[in-house]
Amino acid sequence: MSKGCVHDGPGLRTVVFLKGCALGCPWCHNLEGTSHRPQIAYDAALCIRCGRCVEACPRNPGAWTLDGSDAWRQGCDLAGRCVEVCPSGARRRVGRELTVEELVREVVVDADFFQGTGGGVTFSGGEPLLQADFVFECAARLASQNVHVAVETAGLWPRRHVATLAERADLVLFDLKHCDTEAIARVMGVDGRAILDNLEALLATDVELELRVTLVPGFNAGEDELGAIARWLRQRPRVPPVKLQPFHRLASGKADLYGTRYPYADTAPLTDAELDAAARLLREHGVPWSQSEGSGSEHHRARRGAVEVLRARVLGDVAGGGARELPLAAVEAPRAAAQALLWRALVHRNDLATRRSGRRRGRERELAGRRAVERLRGRRLDDGAGRVLASWFWQP
Repeated sequence: MSKGCVHDGPGLRTVVFLKGCALGCPWCHNLEGTSHRPQIAYDAALCIRCGRCVEACPRNPGAWTLDGSDAWRQGCDLAGRCVEVCPSGARRRVGRELTVEELVREVVVDADFFQGTGGGVTFSGGEPLLQADFVFECAARLASQNVHVAVETAGLWPRRHVATLAERADLVLFDLKHCDTEAIARVMGVDGRAILDNLEALLATDVELELRVTLVPGFNAGEDELGAIARWLRQRPRVPPVKLQPFHRLASGKADLYGTRYPYADTAPLTDAELDAAARLLREHGVPWSQSEGSGSEHHRARRGAVEVLRARVLGDVAGGGARELPLAAVEAPRAAAQALLWRALVHRNDLATRRSGRRRGRERELAGRRAVERLRGRRLDDGAGRVLASWFWQP
């Protein structure tokens, strides 16, 4: 679960990542979401070789040793005792079970932020609709509390879910890999026709839908592949906006944690010029598209600037401790980016307060922080690249 997200639907959002995916995209960056089961991530760089994990493991003595290999994963029953005793945090459990009630209760605590920014909750993964009944029930509960719900999907699930998805979701973010079913089958090993059929069925409903295409070199980033996607869309009942996303290699830093190999570690992402060319191609085919966010794009540079300024003015001062009133910060940045940083600053500050002063005083500061955000909202948060005014007060 990730809070303060700005790329997974409108406003500030909490993204709930559900585990499990039927696709085998070799470039996938959410390695945590591929397996349906909980996982144990192991960071060898943090391991101090104390041996407590070996002693705590419920398997027979001698089943494995700290020899630097991944042999310990063979036969692991995910009991998690090695995680509990690890003093350095080298081992952590990834994935937890929640009921509908528990999840809704956990996310609605930030309902004020959702309402103030036009945000909400996004279900992502993995593939969230492999747990469709759970997602739909959560969506219904959140809707009853006026929380906007988005579902991010790759489209491979039973056709019977289309009607309920269109009814329960306020927004569907559909991650289209390709419109060539043979290419999908060859690279991912799944039936691409089912994906396209589900997308076509969704386009026949009135649910708000955004199509997302992650441009992967050698797979779907060429003119022929993008042109085929554009022509396919033009033949549908309606043409949704398309967001072009550059492939990235973030998963290359995660692969060792899960004992896997990342085959795209040496594949270079598209340049900004190539992203711009892809956007022009869609425009030439009459397909609406949204801002591509490459490493050097105007949006990304503006957001990065907001991040750095706010981190220096807010997080830096808070981390330094001491009673102080932070100066008014005027930042040229997109609205959502600044709001996200302010939210994260609040979370960071609350964490410090809780550790320093105990849970009760931490809760008091959380309430004070929320009131500060209300005052901030009352000042001004301009749409687009406006001036973001923020005032924060810190007391240890």
